[in-house]
Amino acid sequence: GSVLLREATPWLGILDGLAIATILIFLPVFRFWRIPQSLRAQDEANITAADFSVYVTRLPKKLHRTHSCKWTHKEYEEALRDHFEKLLVHAHHHHRHHHSHHEHHHDHNQQSYHRVEEVTLVRHYDGAVGLLMQQGELLEQLANCHAGVQLKESAGDLKGAEKLRKQREKIKAQIYKLEHKLDGRSERHESSLPVCGAFVMFHRERYKATIVRLYRHQVSYFQRLFQPYGMRFQGSRIVVTQAWEPTDLFWENLDSHPPKRKCISWTMKTFAGALIFVVFLALVYLKSSDTAVDTSIPAGDMWFVRSRNDSNTCLNLCSWQLHEDVMCETKRVLPQLVWTPDKLEGQAAALHPVFNNTCWQSPTCQEGRGDLPRTGWIALQFQSEEAVRCMTFKQQPAGLRQVLEVFSCRARIANFSASDVSWNPSEHCSKLLDVEANSAPRGAANRTEFSTVRANIKSDHKCDMEQTYDAALRAKQTAVAAGETPQSSLTLRCFCVSQLNSQGTSFKLPPYNTPEKEVCREWIREDVNKVAFLAFSIVLVVLLNQVLLLVFTELDGLSQHLTSSGATSARLINLFWTQLANTAGTALLVSLNFHQTMNDAGLGWTQMGKGPYDDFDTRWFAVVGTNLFISIVCQVGSSLLLPALYAKILYPLTVRWYRPSAYTQRHTNKVYQYDDWDLASRLAETMNIIVCCIIYGGSMPLLYLVGVVYCFSAYWVDKWHLLRACREPRASDPSAIRTALQFLPIGCVLHCIFHVWIFGSQRLFPSSWGPLRGLMESILQFEASRYEDVVVKYNLGDTTVRSQMYGEYFRARMLDWARSACTLQCAALGVGALVLCCEIGRSLVRPMFLAFRGPIRRCLQKRAPILLKCMRSMLVIEEDVEGEHTLETLTEARGRGAHMLTYRMSANVRYEEASRTLQYCVDKEQEEQEDMEPERGTPGARRLTSHLSSVISRTDAVVASIENSVILRIAQLPGLHGIDGKSTEDDGDLDGMATAFSEAEAYDASTRRVSTVFSLYTDLNENHERK
Repeated sequence: GSVLLREATPWLGILDGLAIATILIFLPVFRFWRIPQSLRAQDEANITAADFSVYVTRLPKKLHRTHSCKWTHKEYEEALRDHFEKLLVHAHHHHRHHHSHHEHHHDHNQQSYHRVEEVTLVRHYDGAVGLLMQQGELLEQLANCHAGVQLKESAGDLKGAEKLRKQREKIKAQIYKLEHKLDGRSERHESSLPVCGAFVMFHRERYKATIVRLYRHQVSYFQRLFQPYGMRFQGSRIVVTQAWEPTDLFWENLDSHPPKRKCISWTMKTFAGALIFVVFLALVYLKSSDTAVDTSIPAGDMWFVRSRNDSNTCLNLCSWQLHEDVMCETKRVLPQLVWTPDKLEGQAAALHPVFNNTCWQSPTCQEGRGDLPRTGWIALQFQSEEAVRCMTFKQQPAGLRQVLEVFSCRARIANFSASDVSWNPSEHCSKLLDVEANSAPRGAANRTEFSTVRANIKSDHKCDMEQTYDAALRAKQTAVAAGETPQSSLTLRCFCVSQLNSQGTSFKLPPYNTPEKEVCREWIREDVNKVAFLAFSIVLVVLLNQVLLLVFTELDGLSQHLTSSGATSARLINLFWTQLANTAGTALLVSLNFHQTMNDAGLGWTQMGKGPYDDFDTRWFAVVGTNLFISIVCQVGSSLLLPALYAKILYPLTVRWYRPSAYTQRHTNKVYQYDDWDLASRLAETMNIIVCCIIYGGSMPLLYLVGVVYCFSAYWVDKWHLLRACREPRASDPSAIRTALQFLPIGCVLHCIFHVWIFGSQRLFPSSWGPLRGLMESILQFEASRYEDVVVKYNLGDTTVRSQMYGEYFRARMLDWARSACTLQCAALGVGALVLCCEIGRSLVRPMFLAFRGPIRRCLQKRAPILLKCMRSMLVIEEDVEGEHTLETLTEARGRGAHMLTYRMSANVRYEEASRTLQYCVDKEQEEQEDMEPERGTPGARRLTSHLSSVISRTDAVVASIENSVILRIAQLPGLHGIDGKSTEDDGDLDGMATAFSEAEAYDASTRRVSTVFSLYTDLNENHERK
């Protein structure tokens, strides 16, 4: 019962608040303890280049020998090496009292070693790296087309060969276009190019940690203003940060100017935010087919009342008054004309004084009056059209009626005539909801006392009452005469809905050969258009999500991210907000009705806040809540099934589709190569599901179970997909995981806001006022004594009344936050909001705080060591600066073959060809020789030569492996080297010989590909010389 629910509601609120508090406690533990612990474990288990390296920016572009600088620009690496060597020596002597005797002895033995092992400069190539990579891809496509032409010609497929020739010419045009862009960008010697940054690798990890610790307070411009002169490099205030992994770098973006890169990045972020907002509005518009039903009382100048289901029953009403407000409390009673026989020719209801009260009687009560029609209705007529929302009346005990029918009518449109006996208000007027008139006299013995009935008048917007065909036809004619659309008539809509429920979906199908279909033609078309629009919106939403994925990928390329991890984090943010808006945001905003609030804010065109629900109630959970649950479950299913669908169906189809067009070994390898692990998309899907479960789980507890099942299943699905259907991922930092964790406080805050509103609803969860009542009253300037009056009037009112009272009703519902069931949710909301403010302020205030971190740290170290530890984990620049470091040196790690322990571009497989081309430089002596020997070719041809030489080297390796395989296979054939010199001719020997011949053919094809590459080089060189 309601009593038991009122007692249980506070406990439900407490349990929900404890659940959110658990999540808020888990977040800092997982972020500031679990993730660093995992990073330390990974760092101890793997030796990488980032363990020994720092990244230096804000360096001088060029060095010039002056009285204060003994280095030239070609000696830039030596100058930077010398700078950090001096810093380490100074730091060693300054902090030697912190080292143990063993460390002193070890450092003394290492004095002969250089502390700086490698310096890799990032030159300003002016975008040449990216252009050369594009050119390399095109050259590979060109070689593939050239080999395909020869294979097609040898096979006699002239049509296919001609098609490949056209494709080859298009690729050549693109190569020449890129060559035109590259002119002058990569012809200078690499040592003469300006410097943008540098990667410095140290002999030991603790040397790197020392440098990072020295420069960790010198990040922002304000901090670098006070940088000591000894820490500057040739007078420039440099920035030193922890280096990324070599495989995580985008070398094509490292040479961009930092201010320009930041400007481009913020431009792309702004564009992405605007795109997400536009997509959100589009999704709202596509899902806004179910709008709010207008429940306004139709205005009329005539109002009829009669007994239900019996129009000839005697009806007596005393003191019948009609009011404008819903509570019948206004002093102003609507002006009405009294119907008397003198005024209406004696054919209307007569006015009789009964027991000293003014009472109405229907003509059926006057049996002796033969001049009156036998009608059982009573009517009032106004001087103008009025909207009646409440009426009061009394009934005589002898003629008590339990249910009364109420009609609103316009006399000028309904063609009312008192002399027309056949005129019926149910056929010409708007029928409203029946009025319960369950009143009784106060005393049976005293017939002069009557109980007053107060009845609210409401429109039948739920179509609970049956409408006749004649009433629907006249309502349609009335709407057309008034210049309105026929389907806007409530009577016509209710009639069509009843016909649809009785006849089924066949009622919507043409032809419209029945009177019922003909009168509902416009309504049927509108309803069919809504269904078609809804189906189209579902398909469009799916396509829109895929288009957004491609758009965000292109935006990441234009944003010039320095690392793959940075690009992943940016794409994660964009995808998460788009998916969250599509899954949880649009359904909520489309279902609610904010009345005129959105129009007053200038956002009425967005279709937000025009839904059919004014508040969260059982109907909202039955319809919208069910749709939300189904959407989240479908999101879970698609997230778990798509990886398997790609690995088992899409990938084999892709291989089968592109395999015939691969004529070279490298293109064949690309066809069979798996895609990269899309961490951004998977994280966005996972965080979207988890955040949706957090937001709505308190009122739909099954979502918590869905979240648990998804987390368990996603672990195994992602593990299988990563190991079985993806290529080896790049090394990355934990920035994407940290970005994903920042979404959880947002989900907690949204959960608290949503469920404070839910647990404060007295319709769903009744509870008493809590300890926050006084605080909320002072904040809202709304007293609890007005609460009941505002809520009752709002719930009884129609659309017009609710639009006028929505501001007060919203404040009354905000006051529900002070209920006892909402106390813990409000506390959790405050904590969640504080966490969000800390996250936002951390990025803004952190640089200023770090400038004064030293004095604050020394003060807290003495007085609050635990607080210092928490602040260190939140505000430290790099997690691996403090703590234990590996004892293995960089030389020892390289000696045991550790992976990728250098930042040289030439050592990176992805940029190997571009680096080889950039190293093919021209100095003055070579230029003079080229002037004398022009047959060497143009610089562009030399760059193409460098690209083609790498292709040739790979092809030579393939040819050599095939040749060795053929020789080994032939040597093992029994038919050539049988026992006693006799050859055998069994089936196994024939199979072996066939295999040998097939490999020999592959060898011959590879030889032809080598000749293809050489002829391609000759062709390109001749074209450049001719140019």
